[in-house]
Amino acid sequence: METAITAITTAADFSPLVTGLGALGAALAVPYITYRGVSMLLSAIRR
Repeated sequence: METAITAITTAADFSPLVTGLGALGAALAVPYITYRGVSMLLSAIRR
């Protein structure tokens, strides 16, 4: 059983999946951080 698991994990290269998830996370994080920064800036100006 252990050799079968090792064969599957060796055959499947997870680096494209990890890269894709990292790119997706960055693509979602940038607009969120930008939005938070702008809203904080606007609230500071309003005071």
